[in-house]
Order: sequence, then structure tokens, then C-alpha cells
Amino acid sequence: MVMAFAPAFTAGANPGGFSVIPGLPENQIPGTAGFFDLIVTPGQQQELIIRIDNESHEEVLILTDLYTVTTNLNGIVDYSAPGRSDETLRYDFSDIASLDFGEIIIPPWESRYLTVSLRTPGESFDGIILGAIRTIREVTQREIDESGMIINRFSHVIPVRLRQTDTPVVTKFLPGLVSTELINGRAAITVDIRNPQPKLIKEVEASAQIYQTGEDTPTFEKTGLIVDFAPNSVFPLTMLDNEGFGVKAGYYAAYINLEHDGKIWEFEQYFEISAQQAVEINNGAVNLIQNHPIDIQIDKIADNSSTWLIIATVAAVIHFAVAIAIFFVYKDSNKRAFDNPRKTIIRATDFEK
Repeated sequence: MVMAFAPAFTAGANPGGFSVIPGLPENQIPGTAGFFDLIVTPGQQQELIIRIDNESHEEVLILTDLYTVTTNLNGIVDYSAPGRSDETLRYDFSDIASLDFGEIIIPPWESRYLTVSLRTPGESFDGIILGAIRTIREVTQREIDESGMIINRFSHVIPVRLRQTDTPVVTKFLPGLVSTELINGRAAITVDIRNPQPKLIKEVEASAQIYQTGEDTPTFEKTGLIVDFAPNSVFPLTMLDNEGFGVKAGYYAAYINLEHDGKIWEFEQYFEISAQQAVEINNGAVNLIQNHPIDIQIDKIADNSSTWLIIATVAAVIHFAVAIAIFFVYKDSNKRAFDNPRKTIIRATDFEK
């Protein structure tokens, strides 16, 4: 997938056979081009116009969509696909903007116009709202027939940044959930880091370490990350088990460190991996090289059936003690019978009596 930002709107060949050109309105911030960077007022209604040029010899079908910009798992601000917004997001871009067409058919060497109707929030806000308009060319039947297994799809993305004031927004981060999951067939621990502010924050140094209770060496670790945070978004800091050791049931602590603009944020998150989760993750890992079913079962028993294990142990001890007592009683009885045989004779008359 090819994404076109400001440099891509200049003249030249486009690999996908089409180009998009935004019609910049009067409230465009001076000095910016190639995308919509607008000063808006509360409750303002506005139409954004985009020209789409078909630069190929065949008819094309263009699909269109709107997104709120998010942060992907690589620590990059993602304009091209829906992602995870933080719960603090007040205005989803798709709620304040709409498209006149979800798809457009454009004949060879012709142009069509796409209109985005924008209605800004009725109340004043600080910071920015960051969205994106995506256009993607649908694959033709000819391309499907000629491609074999691999089909290229081409898209252009136009960012839309809205602001009302120049009031500075303080940089802030919050810890989120810690989860265990499978990613690309590998066991992984994901630590969510939240940007709760309507602010684009670039070049944040991030690191994380995961320790199991009682261990001095991190089970998972990731350092040296440089992350760009989209406004009001969640960055899933992901640590993959590339060695193939899988995950083990138990209690863990996650230590997160962030550095930006001379400031440091440190968080501690505690979580548990259950025996069932460990079994499911390890069974699904394609690179697992150390699989200990006995250890897993012991962990599962200790985790889910500790009460029954104690009961079974106590019952076994009692059973063993009773067996020992019976053994010594029987041994003593035999000894007395050997020493006094006349006392152990049972006569028929005794039963009759």
C-alpha cells in the first residue's frame, strides 16, 4: 500500500494510476499545503473538496473512507487504517465529518470530485482533532487474473487537522491494560500506553520490562523505542517471544519508562497470566521450542485446584498412617499367636455358643 502525503501531490507518475489533490479553503493555516490544516470555530459547517484524477487507460473504482488518526503497534501515527483511540477522545473525526460518496467510478483520463461535509463541535476545544480521508483504488478483474497470489492495492491519504485555539496543551501519559496474546504466531505481552491529550506528541523514548514475581531477570523486555503518539490514542507496546520460550502462568510486574522533552514518566502495572491463558498461548505459538506439559499441568493444578491438592495430600497421609497402624497390629497379633498357640484355637462349639 502506498500512502501519499504532502510531497505526493506534486506532478509526476503515481504507481496506483490515480492521484488526489485537496482544494485548500480560506481557513487553511498559511504555509501548509498538501493536506487540510484548518482553523475552525465552534459549530462551523464547511465542505472540503478533493479532486481525484484517473491517470490510467482503464476505468477505476475508488473507495473512500474517513478515520480518526491513531498510533499503531510500531509506534507510528497511522493515517491509513482504523486503530485504537483512548477513552478520553471527545470527538471522533467520522462523527463530525461525512462523505457524499462511498465509492466513485472514474473513466480513463478523467477527474471526479469528492466532497467531505464538516461540522465542527459546538463547544470550544483546545488542542487538535486529527483525522484522515482515505481513497483506495479497487483491484480490477484483469489485475486479479494476472497477479497470481499477490495483489497490490494503492491508496492515497489526506490528513485533516482541526484547531480552534493556540492554547498550549500539557503533555501527559497514562498506563493502560497489560494483556497476553498471540501476534504473528508468537506469544506476546502488550502494555498499553495512553496519550489522553488532544495533542500530537513526537519522538518519545519508550521502554518496558516484564518481571515474574521472584525473578531478577526480565521475562520480556523492549528498549530503544521512538514513538509518535496521535492525539487521544493508545500505543500498544508489544514484546514478542522471538526465542520460542512461550509464557508461564504466574504473577508479573510491568515497568514502563517514557522520556520526552526532558521529562520522565514511570509506571508500574501488575497482572496475572492464568494457567489456561498460558496453555492457550503456548499451544498457538508456531515457534515454541520449549514446551513442558508436566510443568504446565502442575502450574494449572496449583493455580486452579490448590484446595483439592491439599485435600488429596492430607487424605494420602491419613491413608498411609492407617496402613502402618494396621501393619503393626497385625504383626503383633501374629507374634502373640506364635507364642501362645492354645489361645488362638477356634472350636466349633465356640461358634455354636
